[in-house]
Parts: sequence; C-alpha cells; structure tokens
Amino acid sequence: MGWQLRRGLLNPASSPLPGSPWWRALNESLLRDTSEARALAFGRPGDPRTAGVAATLDFIREPTARTWYRAHNTTIAAAYLANENLARNEGRVERFFINLVLIRVLYAHALVAEPRLALGWLAPLGRLIGDPRLSMTGIFLSLSRVLPDRYPLDDDLSSYVNAEHRLGHLLDVGIIVPRLGQLYDWSASELGLPALNALLAHYGPTPATHGTLRKQTSGTPNRHVSLEPRGGRSPYLRGSCEWAELSNQRTTFGSWSRSLEFVSHPYAMAVAVVDAHHHLIDTQQLAYPWIEEPRPALTALLANYYDIAHDYDVQSYSADVGSERPAAAVACEFGARDGLAEARYVQRCADEWGWPSAFIAAVDLTSPKLDETLAAYQELPIVRAVRQPLYWANDPLRRLGARPDFLSDAAWLRGFESVAATDLTWDLLVYDEQLPAAEELLRSFPSTRIVLEATGWPLDQSPDGYRGWEERLRSVAEHPQVTLKLQGLALIFGPTRSRVEPWVRTALSIFGARRCMFASHFPVDRLLWSWDEMLAVLEAVCDELPQGDRYEFFSGCARREYRIPS
Repeated sequence: MGWQLRRGLLNPASSPLPGSPWWRALNESLLRDTSEARALAFGRPGDPRTAGVAATLDFIREPTARTWYRAHNTTIAAAYLANENLARNEGRVERFFINLVLIRVLYAHALVAEPRLALGWLAPLGRLIGDPRLSMTGIFLSLSRVLPDRYPLDDDLSSYVNAEHRLGHLLDVGIIVPRLGQLYDWSASELGLPALNALLAHYGPTPATHGTLRKQTSGTPNRHVSLEPRGGRSPYLRGSCEWAELSNQRTTFGSWSRSLEFVSHPYAMAVAVVDAHHHLIDTQQLAYPWIEEPRPALTALLANYYDIAHDYDVQSYSADVGSERPAAAVACEFGARDGLAEARYVQRCADEWGWPSAFIAAVDLTSPKLDETLAAYQELPIVRAVRQPLYWANDPLRRLGARPDFLSDAAWLRGFESVAATDLTWDLLVYDEQLPAAEELLRSFPSTRIVLEATGWPLDQSPDGYRGWEERLRSVAEHPQVTLKLQGLALIFGPTRSRVEPWVRTALSIFGARRCMFASHFPVDRLLWSWDEMLAVLEAVCDELPQGDRYEFFSGCARREYRIPS
C-alpha cells in the first residue's frame, strides 16, 4: 500500500490533488472484508456478508500462504468486477497497470496453490517463491520501481515499461503469458468467481498475422482452435494497434502491453466469447440436398445465399473470425442428407483440431429409426443437442420446415419424449407466430433444456409485429427451462446497430442475460457483416450491462446449455 500512498491514489476527493476513486473502492473492499472477518472471529454474531469475509475467516482459522492468497484475492477480484464503471474513468495507462496488478496477484496465488500450473517442471520452487511472508514476491508484485510518485499518469506507457525490473519482464513475457488462460480458469474456480473469466477475450494461443492452424495431437480435444504463430506463442487480450511503437523496444514487453490494452472494457476485453452457433460444410464427404437442388426459400431469405454453398471447415471459420477468435464454439447441423454422418464428421474435426466444442445434430422425430439415431449420437462426445426445423408460414417462401403440424402431431410428440429421455438439449426452430402453438410442448416438458433459436424469429417487423413478438416472447420466457439464442441477427434484422439494437435489448430484458446467448450464424451471416463488425455492434448494445451479465450473454449461458467446460 506504500506505493499507493506515495502516488496519492488514496487521497480523498476533496483533496487539492484528488486520488483515484477506483483504487479507493478497491482498498475499502479489502479493509471492510478484513474488519468484518476479525469481528466475527472475535465473537460478533452473524454470518459472513461476502465471499471475501468468509475466505478471510478461513485464513484466521488456518493461517497458511494459500488461505491468505484466497482471502486477499477473493476480495480483490470481486472488487474488480464490482467497480468496472470507476475503472472506465481512469486513463488508459492507469488501466494498463490495473490489469497488470490483477494478473500478478492471481499468479502469485497460483505459485503457492497450484505450482505446476505456475511453473511447470519448476513447480517445487513455487511455494517458496510465492510465500507472501518472504520478500521474493515483492520483486514482481510491487510497481514502485515502475510508477512515479504522482497520479494520474501521463499517456507515455513506454517510459514506464522501460523502467520495469528485468525479472518483471521475464515473468510477464516468458512465464505468465503462456499460462494466462489456464491461470484465469483456475483462479475463477479457486475463488468461486466464474465471472472472472469474462476479463479475458481469449485463452491460450491466438493467431498472429501469419499463424497456421495446428492439428490436435492428443486424444483430448482443446477447447479452442489452437494456432501457433510464427515467432512464438502468446495469448491475446483484445488489443489495439496504437501500441505498435512498443514493438520496436529491445524488450519483448511490447506484445504483452498490447495484450493488456482494451477497447471498451475497463480491464480487458468485454467477454471471453463462446459462439453458440456456426456451421461446417464438407461437400466431399457429405451430400446436402439444399445445395444439390437450390431452394427458392433460401434465395428469398438472402439473394446471395448460395455464395456459401461450398466447403466451410474449421480453418475457414478460423480465418473468418481472425484474431477475435472465440474461446469455444457450438457447431450446428446444416441440412446434410445423413445427419449421423454429419455428426461423425464434426466429431472428427473436434478430435483432429480441437474445434468445435459442441455440436447440434439433426433429427427427424417422426423417423422409425429415431431411437437408434439418438443412441448413436450419445456415443459421440461432441453431440450436446439436437434439432429439427419447424419454420412454417402462409408465405411458401418462408417455409423452411417440412410440415405445418409437427407441434400437434402425435407421432412427432412421441419422438420428442425420446429426446426428453436423454441428456440432450433441444434447439427449437419456429417463427414467433408459431410460439403459441409451441407452448403446450414447453408446458409438457419442464425438465428438458430447450433453446429457442434466432430470437424467436419475428417475420413481421412493423411496430405491430414488434409488439406481437414481444408479447409472445414474454409468454415463452415464463418457462424457466427455455433459453434464447440470438443467432442470425444480420440475416433477420439487418447488419447495423440501429436495426439490431431494439430487438436485442428487448430480448435481454425479457429473458435476462443469464438466459440469452450470443451466436454468429457463420458462414451465413458472414455474407452480411464481419466478425469484428458483429462484435462491435453487440458490445455497444451490451455496453451498459453489468460485467456479470455480459459474461452470461457472451459465454456463460451457452456453456451451461451445451455443457461446455470453463
């Protein structure tokens, strides 16, 4: 705390040189949790008010290096999440070091509690190096050698970076960087703060300009596309090219500094994104009736729809998302003639490339082979959900399903009972005008996970149509087992913020962010906007949401519904 006092970070707002509201809030949280824990430990009645208080009580009862870090970091990390609005008001260089402080205290905790993660084969040294009672941690935890005794800092980051201790450089670039995703995963679990992962844009290796996709070499699929850029590997928190001048420094810290920069979020990227819906196409191994015989309904939907009627594999998807690659993704069936063959193809992709993380397979609930198909799907680890298009409308060019009466057909409903008997999620594909007919299904299967796709796809987007969609969506939201997937936004509403925002905001307000999930719908929506354009629009639309809600929308909901590990 000494360097904070010297810099004037804790000066009151009434001071001639006011301090930092963010740093004051952080320290107030730490003091409050510590004081409450001491009071409870010495006999004051009551229960711990926060997780930080409970962790501090654990430390008082069992004082070890690990319990100290857990107590300290639980309070600190919770304060980061709670005070992001204050962080937004800090300058960009101040925010850079706010990021750096969190990363280093999490790493120090891992040295003691999970030394193999922190140091690999040097793990036996971890507890010694990380022990807070010894002076070694001060070498990399203290920023007193880097930052001048004033607040706020000016805008020249390079001068502060050059003043950093050499060991600090080595620690950041050589040791923490390759473990950053694992560090945040472990810290979120250790501290009981799953939203902590939302402070990262991506985990693990990320493509550089000349990166090459690397095949999976072990039997355990990665949870993201693994890419190995030429010239070394480094994780990448969503960055900005404005730090390019740092890359010419003698130290390699420049790339690390770019990784800690952010655009809209005060700490880093808004969310570690999970793409809950994209397609893969392999015309060499699979037959697609919609490609063999072009359908007017598809060209009515989008005039150049058939520009995607070609192979679209994991590498194609990776190229489309570029450096903003999600942490995980859910692939979805795309009308192959043989749904089981398509699922096996996606399983091979997951085994070979570590991508995708889950798959939504095709079913026909009226098929006499349904039970056999479901059993086969359950033998494929990648299959987490199934679906069957039910889209039907009076306009023949809007009919993407096979029949209008599935939701009331006895044979189809018996088939749904077979799905409900499995652990598979059901993706529901209906237009908003069909939602009243679907409600009996929702009432009859309250324990089956159901994902309503495409924001409930409103065909009528006039003011009256909007009000009708909103009313029907509110009715569906009363069924707690239903979540909402917002894929195809550009296709349905248009590729601009003004077209998308009213529908997305209303959907989020009705279902709540915890029950809504982001999805790209690539390669279809790639015809209308890029990955960067899509993310920019949705980050702007969600900018006012609390950090925890952004995490749920961009990641958490999809992970739960499709059972994707953090």
